[in-house]
Amino acid sequence: MTGLGYRAMLALQMAACLTMGHASLLARMEAMGNASECGTVEADATAASESIIKANAKVPLPLQIETRHAVLIDPLKPLEAGEVAADVFAGLPKVLTDEGKSVSDFTKFVVVSTTTKDDGPTGLIIGDDVCGGPGFDDGDAVAFMRAEVPEHLGFQSPTVLSCSKSECSKDALDTLKHQLPFLQAISDNKLKGNLLPIVIQNQNLDIGAHLGDALAYLVSDRGLWEGQSVLFVFGTDMSHGLPSDHAMDCDRKMAELLTTKSSAQVANFFRDLKSETAGEWCGGDNALPKSRASVIAARHVSEMLNLQQSHKLVSNNARVREAKEAAQKAKIAAAAAAGVPVSDEAAAPAPPPLMPKDVRGFVSVLYWGDTMSVSERVGAMTPGGSTRQGVGFLQKKRQRLEVGPHKV
Repeated sequence: MTGLGYRAMLALQMAACLTMGHASLLARMEAMGNASECGTVEADATAASESIIKANAKVPLPLQIETRHAVLIDPLKPLEAGEVAADVFAGLPKVLTDEGKSVSDFTKFVVVSTTTKDDGPTGLIIGDDVCGGPGFDDGDAVAFMRAEVPEHLGFQSPTVLSCSKSECSKDALDTLKHQLPFLQAISDNKLKGNLLPIVIQNQNLDIGAHLGDALAYLVSDRGLWEGQSVLFVFGTDMSHGLPSDHAMDCDRKMAELLTTKSSAQVANFFRDLKSETAGEWCGGDNALPKSRASVIAARHVSEMLNLQQSHKLVSNNARVREAKEAAQKAKIAAAAAAGVPVSDEAAAPAPPPLMPKDVRGFVSVLYWGDTMSVSERVGAMTPGGSTRQGVGFLQKKRQRLEVGPHKV
C-alpha cells in the first residue's frame, strides 16, 4: 500500500498513540513522581501531542532524522513558538513498539535552562533541587554530576550548588518546566527515572562551556550514560525587544552562526553583541539570547559529540501571532463560503500588533550525527515511499534496541 510514506505513517501512529485518551496521558503524568514537581507540574502534554501530530501531517513533511544523540536548542516555551518547536520534535528519531506505537528512540533526556534573575552564586541547580523532591530524575546521573565530573574535569568542572545551604534560586523549575510537555509527548512515559534536569544560576559564558564538557563526559566511553541514546534540550528565547523584522534578521544571523561556527566563536559573537559591534540590527543586550550560557553549552556538546549535521528554524512571537490570525481568517472565509455560522469568539477582531518591546525571538537549532544507511534514509524521507517500507524500518530499529544498548 502506498501513501505519503514513512512520516505520514508516523502521523497516523502518533495520532493513535497520543490521542488514545488525552485524559489518560495527563493522568499518567500526575501519577508519576508524586513527590516531585517535575512529575506533577501542569505540563500541557495534550497540546504538545496535537502539535506533533499536526506537524507530521504537513506537506512537505518536517525533516526526519536518525541519530544516536541529538542536541536541540529550542524556545523557552515551545508551546508558544508554533511550528518552530513542533516541527523539530516531530522529526526526532522514533521506534516502533510491540503495541504498534511510534515513540522516542532516545533512552535518556537532559533539559537545561537558566534562572530568570542573575543573582546568587554562579553554578548548576540539578536533579531534585530543580524538581522540588525525589522520584523523577535519574538519581545516578545526578550523583555522577556531583562526584565523578569534578574528579575528571578538575577546575573546569561546573559548580553544582547545594540548595540545602540556600544557594539556589526559587524559580528554577519555572524556567525548565515548559520543556516537559513535548518530552512527555514523544517519550510515552519514559521520562521518570531517565531525566537529568539542570538549571544554570547567575549565568556566564564560562559555565556554559564547562557544562558542555560535563555533559559530553556523561555520555563518553567512561561516562555513566556511555551505552545510552540521549536527547539534550537547551531552552532559550533569542532576541527580545526588537521590531519583528529586525529581530528576524538578527536571529537568522544567530542561527547561522550556531550552525557554522564553534562554541568559542559564538561566545566571541556574544561579546560583540554586548559591545554593540555585531551589526546594524544585532547590537546590545536585546540581541543576546536570554540563556546565552545554555546556547554555549549546547554548541559545545554538539562539537564534543561530533554532531556535524544541523537544521535551523527561525521565527518570533509576532510572526506566530500573525500566522494564527491568518489561519483564523481563512477558517472564517471558508465557513462563510459554506454558509456555516461563525462563533462570536472566532469573529472577534484581532488583537493589535505586538509592540517591539514585547517581541521575543524563537530559534530551534538541531544538531545530530546521521546513522541512516542510504536505503533507510530513502524509506524515512521520501514522501512517495511505501508505508510498508517505513514500518519495516521502525521494526528493524526495535530489533536493534532489543539486542542491547546503542553502539552506533
